[in-house]
Amino acid sequence: MERYARTIISQFKQYSKCEIDKSEGRVENTLSAYFKDGKKKTFRGSTWNAIAFDMAGFMRQEYFKKKYIDPMFSRERWIIDDSLR
Repeated sequence: MERYARTIISQFKQYSKCEIDKSEGRVENTLSAYFKDGKKKTFRGSTWNAIAFDMAGFMRQEYFKKKYIDPMFSRERWIIDDSLR
């Protein structure tokens, strides 16, 4: 697996806190992400970089950003930190 693919997959795991299942086939590689809410997202491609490119596109969608990225940078989190000054 190349460095780009490893980086994107690790970012995806950190942001979404999901379980990852990878399988290598003769023709096609598959990566399945199992989320805590019971949903499953499968990425398929001929190379790991192709799968990582699809994952990066999925992470750019509004659905992913609102569900996983925005809560990490919510205003309530920063209010708690500001009160310590």
